[in-house]
Amino acid sequence: MASFVRVCSSGDFVHNRYLATVNGKQVAIFQIDGKYHGISNVCAHIGGPIIDGDLDKHGYVVCPWHGYRCDPKTGKAPGGSPERVETFDVKVDGEDVLVSAEPTSKGQLEKEELEFTPHAPQPHRVKPVRLFAPGTRAAILGNVYAR
Repeated sequence: MASFVRVCSSGDFVHNRYLATVNGKQVAIFQIDGKYHGISNVCAHIGGPIIDGDLDKHGYVVCPWHGYRCDPKTGKAPGGSPERVETFDVKVDGEDVLVSAEPTSKGQLEKEELEFTPHAPQPHRVKPVRLFAPGTRAAILGNVYAR
């Protein structure tokens, strides 16, 4: 059975959200339609603060850094994407809001996939050139990479 930690009272919520720290992890707690949901405050895309994101018209939290979206109820990204943030069970006992001491689901970070095959760079030949500024005799020396 999961152990729970008291993190705040229901009156501590600002704009239906509260940022708690549970066992060294930041947990973003959202109050949506009278129910409480806890997810990791670290987005699966680039680590932005999910608590600072807005809710879009579909109910997803939008990370303020790069627009990563996740469902504050499930931690999952929209559209069946494999990325998700950790979720935490939240329960209310009177005015006390309690969060599970350990995540109830694991997160999965976004993975970058290479769309090309890396190869060794090709050597380039360098040709010295002399360039003249229009209307002057001033010369600029430089190099041009020739293929």
